[in-house]
Amino acid sequence: MTEAGMRASADRTGRSTLIVGGSLAGLFIGAILHRQGWRVRVFERVAESLENRGAGIATHEELFDAFDRAGVTVDSEIGIEILARVGFDKQGRETDRFPYRQILSSWGTLYRRLRAAMPADCYRLDAEVVAVDNRTDGASVRLRDGSVHHADLVVGADGIWSVVRAAVCPEAKPGYAGYVAWRGLMPETTVPQEFIQRHAGIQGFYVERNEQFTLYLVSGADDDLTPGRRRFGFLWYRAVDEQSELPDLLTEPDGKRNAMSISPNRIQPAHIARLREEAQRMLPPDFATVVQRTPHPFLQPICDLCSPRIASGSVALVGDAAFIARPHVGAGVLKAGADAVTLAVALERHATVADALAEYERERLPAGVAMVERSRYLGGYLEGNRRAHDPAPVLPMDEILRESGRGLGLPSTERFSK
Repeated sequence: MTEAGMRASADRTGRSTLIVGGSLAGLFIGAILHRQGWRVRVFERVAESLENRGAGIATHEELFDAFDRAGVTVDSEIGIEILARVGFDKQGRETDRFPYRQILSSWGTLYRRLRAAMPADCYRLDAEVVAVDNRTDGASVRLRDGSVHHADLVVGADGIWSVVRAAVCPEAKPGYAGYVAWRGLMPETTVPQEFIQRHAGIQGFYVERNEQFTLYLVSGADDDLTPGRRRFGFLWYRAVDEQSELPDLLTEPDGKRNAMSISPNRIQPAHIARLREEAQRMLPPDFATVVQRTPHPFLQPICDLCSPRIASGSVALVGDAAFIARPHVGAGVLKAGADAVTLAVALERHATVADALAEYERERLPAGVAMVERSRYLGGYLEGNRRAHDPAPVLPMDEILRESGRGLGLPSTERFSK
């Protein structure tokens, strides 16, 4: 459907939705409901565009199906194909190999494509929602500027620390898992051609107790896949004690202490320097090189959450606002897409929002629980002091290669296979 056609068909249902959160989960449900004829407004709390956030994203065929439903073009330019996951020892020697065809995309690529699927006037930056009024006959949100907005449906797509979740299940609080993820992107031009040849077609892993490192190739700025313009990304899980270590990691150079997140440009330089020193001491040589040459590593404390409810009255939760699975399953974006599709289908099927939300919750609650439990299993050995007296065994490398980034055992994508 063309942009003009979508605009002409908008409002044909006579129903409206307010989506709190303009990241991938919010864009998924916004784009799909817009195509179904809903009047859609998306409120994103930050003032600047989100397109340069995030890092590598593992994709699945089911994720591409969700993009299709959102009206997003899915083609070979969406990411870089890998053919295998490979395990390395500390000296950088290959120890294990698992053939697995998968497209690795970047967060920015997916964001830009979803954002283009919606009219610009549907999406509002610098619009922080501070309260939600949930009723059976509709819902409303109040912004920090004092304005109040009403709709037939409010969708909470506002991530880990969701404001909307409090209107559905206020008792549900994310819990710290005992470790953090350091991430970063490095231009491939900063390493020799031999390095690129070794790592361009694979996803590399290194594992020891309380540590897991992953290396992968993604597109460059503006989704460029041209050799020489791409970037290597890394993900380094590290055990960090919640009481003795985490507060300092989340404290800014001026002394401001954050609760469970920190802006990349506010991480203390001493922490970056220590990360690079420990990479040199602990990691295989190629992996250490990536950490040392990444200009701006950033930090994410790993949390998880199983929500007892994901819908109530006229409010539904999607993505990380509903369930938070640790990244090991590689399905955060996949889950956001699946939530959006399931919710949209239920809204098509039922005459009332209440009936649709009841069906949505019945279908997505078990899936969310299963994903969280699987991610806890895959990350259990990384929990450090949290499990000092009852440590989970370090998973064998062959199991990590076989199970990481596959959702709940989803098959590899064959969409672009030759």
